[in-house]
Amino acid sequence: FPVELVKDETPVELHILLQLRWIDFGKSNTTVHQEGKVYSGFFARRGQIEFEGSLNQENIRWGIMIDPIALSNKITQDIYISLEYIPFLYLKFGQFKYPQNLDSRTSSAKLHFASRSMIGRFFGDKRDLGIKLGHNFEKFEYGFGWFNGSGRNTPENNNKKDFTARLLIKPIKSVSFGGSIYRGRQPTGVTERTAAEIKFNYKNLVLQSEYQVGQDSNLERWGLYLQAGYLLGKHIQPGLRGEIWEPNKNNLKDKM
Repeated sequence: FPVELVKDETPVELHILLQLRWIDFGKSNTTVHQEGKVYSGFFARRGQIEFEGSLNQENIRWGIMIDPIALSNKITQDIYISLEYIPFLYLKFGQFKYPQNLDSRTSSAKLHFASRSMIGRFFGDKRDLGIKLGHNFEKFEYGFGWFNGSGRNTPENNNKKDFTARLLIKPIKSVSFGGSIYRGRQPTGVTERTAAEIKFNYKNLVLQSEYQVGQDSNLERWGLYLQAGYLLGKHIQPGLRGEIWEPNKNNLKDKM
């Protein structure tokens, strides 16, 4: 929920997101998401605390977000400054989500499901230190940037910088489609991502789908999902998602 802390020429807003859930693994005590035994119980999924503000009549925006529930070295999520003096171009630098696929870049508070899709978790939902240029127009949106590539709260580990870009077309209000790419290099090898997306949002109905392929060193993988949601009233939204996830393209037995 948002709270406006300061209301003058330099407004400051506080946003808090808390997600708790119960997971029942039954007697198997196993899960496809991690090795070793797991046990049924309550889990704290997210506990995000975010401050956002602006300076100089909103030409300079800033943001800080932390998640005390996250691992000790991942508590700081975002810390950035955005310069918005040019009407068709903003410059953002710091640590934040770089341009990436739809499910990954969607705010946790606006997700249709408690967890992101498989490609959203494995390919995206990434933050890094770097610089981004972009703008959101009525009919299209673009963004590209250069980042360390080593991940959030992690020092750079090589002299190469990773490049990422995204383009979104919005021909009408209810339809958007586009794609994104990521090209980088780590000490272990190349890191590549290529994604395509489409979304239909009309009144209470939301449909979206994505396809993405990627490579991490010699490991190639791909994924696809289709999801739908329908808003009943103001607070209830039933949803359905089907997905295919191939964590190792060369081993068809790994498909989920």
